[in-house]
Amino acid sequence: MSNGSGYNDSSVFFIINPINKQFRGIIKIEYNKDICQKYLYFSGFEELNEKNLHKIIKDINKNKYDFNVFKVKTEESGIQNPRKLTATPFIGVSYFKYQQLLASDDEGNSLFFEEASDQNDILIG
Repeated sequence: MSNGSGYNDSSVFFIINPINKQFRGIIKIEYNKDICQKYLYFSGFEELNEKNLHKIIKDINKNKYDFNVFKVKTEESGIQNPRKLTATPFIGVSYFKYQQLLASDDEGNSLFFEEASDQNDILIG
């Protein structure tokens, strides 16, 4: 199973609408090197909740947005748990669940992937 292409270090993306330059939201990517698992956390998107997360994921992948990316270096800063420093609430999913939501129907029901109980949870933090 793919753990997602690209960013294998923790990163934060600021998503910007290229037309009106308005802030759209934040995507934080965390990579657990011990188990080779990637998690994506979403915040700041209008009407973000568990029920419409699939719509936000589809919108980001369908439309062209500008983004700024920042690498997060928690090991060097001595921060034990960077999630405890987050003031903005995030909704997170594993990369596997992200793929499920991207391939879902309009109601967020999975179309192509069988459910995997250990990777199917939506994380609130």
